[in-house]
Amino acid sequence: MIGALIEGAIKRRKVVLGVTLIASIFGLIAYNTMPREANPNIDLPFVAIIVPYPGVSPEDSERLLVRPLETNLQSIEGVRQMNAIARQGSAFVTLEFEPDFDKDRALE
Repeated sequence: MIGALIEGAIKRRKVVLGVTLIASIFGLIAYNTMPREANPNIDLPFVAIIVPYPGVSPEDSERLLVRPLETNLQSIEGVRQMNAIARQGSAFVTLEFEPDFDKDRALE
């Protein structure tokens, strides 16, 4: 089956080269006329919250910053996942939303 196809392409090499050339020309035209942006505006479904609190230990950061933040942020609609990190002098919370989330509404 494949042998017959290859043999037919070799016998009709001018047709095969012509079809390949035409397909390449149409591909180049389509590529050049396709709209594209250097920096597309893509809204990623993530929000990062950083709370600095100089001088606080990681344990106190978790108790004073992370737990209250988690409690308040759970009420936001569309939150898929929440990750929090308590560090020396700060807390870091990352929220992952559903892909169709309203960024302005979530940041209120």
